Amino acid sequence: MTIFGFSSSLIGGLLSDKFEKNSYMTKSRIIMGGHFLAVPLTAFACYTSNFWLAIACFAAKIFVSGSYYAPAITMMQNSTDSSNSGMVVSAYTFYAYLAQTIAPLIFGFLAKSMGAASDPRVYGKLITAAVTLGYLGSNIFYYKAGRAYESLM
Repeated sequence: MTIFGFSSSLIGGLLSDKFEKNSYMTKSRIIMGGHFLAVPLTAFACYTSNFWLAIACFAAKIFVSGSYYAPAITMMQNSTDSSNSGMVVSAYTFYAYLAQTIAPLIFGFLAKSMGAASDPRVYGKLITAAVTLGYLGSNIFYYKAGRAYESLM
């Protein structure tokens, strides 16, 4: 899985840099496309009874959705003063880690309150709902970020 995430980040960065010449929205489109593809892959992985198919779907999900980091950081660095780039990247990383810390607490609370211990299918529903909300919800902001980036460049 690590290989898929690492290569996705590199490929996302390379593709966004290469095709940015055509449109400044390219970086946002790559991120949003990966997010749109991740939702059905996650749902399929959560609802299949085949273990290896689920693992393959999660690997594919990581591969398509992991391309967000390099284009997002590049958009932020290109649209701020070089003296502020470090602060912008640090703030982005801080809030991302904060969300990654809080999300398991919320997930655990929801799983416990929905009785996931007695009905493990609840985990699949919660994972699918969290991925759908997180990825599709963030696409709105990546679209807005792409439009702002386009107007600045």
